[in-house]
Amino acid sequence: MFALRNTLISALVLLAGCGTNSDEIHLKLELPEEYENSSRIDIQANSSLRMFTQMQFNLHFTAILNHRVEALQEDGIIQMGLNMQEVDLNIQVDQSMFGDEQVSKEMNERSGELARAYESRFFQVTYNEKGEVQHADRSPELEEGSNSAARMNIERIMGTDFMEKLAATQAVFPEHRVRVGESWSTSSTQEMLGMPVKLNNTYTLSSRKNGMASINVSGSFSMDTLSLEPGKAAMPFEGVTMPNSEQVRFMIKGTQAGELQVSEKTGWTRSSSLNQKVFMEFRLGMLTIPVTVENSIRIDPIE
Repeated sequence: MFALRNTLISALVLLAGCGTNSDEIHLKLELPEEYENSSRIDIQANSSLRMFTQMQFNLHFTAILNHRVEALQEDGIIQMGLNMQEVDLNIQVDQSMFGDEQVSKEMNERSGELARAYESRFFQVTYNEKGEVQHADRSPELEEGSNSAARMNIERIMGTDFMEKLAATQAVFPEHRVRVGESWSTSSTQEMLGMPVKLNNTYTLSSRKNGMASINVSGSFSMDTLSLEPGKAAMPFEGVTMPNSEQVRFMIKGTQAGELQVSEKTGWTRSSSLNQKVFMEFRLGMLTIPVTVENSIRIDPIE
């Protein structure tokens, strides 16, 4: 009887252990050859700048993103090709922001030109197994126009690393197995207004259902020109450097939060919803110019 009881107890312990292990998953980006995926992206940014009076800036970017695997390397590196369709870019700027009505008007007009430039290009993006971006092609540039300030300001707003920001909507995974409720953290650097911004994210596996993993993400980012090397600090929207000092200083702080839906089989992020709140402050002597920006990024699959 004792032997039989011990055998039953041992069996129950083994079954319990198996159940625990089955709740764990090792998430990683592992796409098959010739993998293709299409999704629709919607990005909105609303900014408010106070300098003697309140000024507004709004951006709305929508497109269909078509991804396909170009090459799979033995070290787990995945090279993706990306092209866009139905790109629409609308930039609305308060004419008083730049003190020149013509600049603001041309910025509104030339945003459509940049949208067509995105449609005409084929981009390459490279990931590792953890989903980290290894390379992303630079964003297209506008041709010289009647107002070079308008062109420069649009490119400054969109950023030359806009493609890298799109690529970074892919979830980043830990090297170990995780179960529902567990979290992991990542740290990276992204460009904002031509300057490096440190980004820290915490991911939490919130649920698993029908081969999809739901992951919550929350993060913070910051930058202070005092911490940059001399000559690396850039004036917002002007494209010129400024000295590193208490008298001339630019700071960025922000938070982001959202949810990702990830395929457990491939590790590809099928949909995501992310909201960002950014607080900027530009100090010029006794003058302080605060800027607030609210961004929303949504990606939905096209079946």
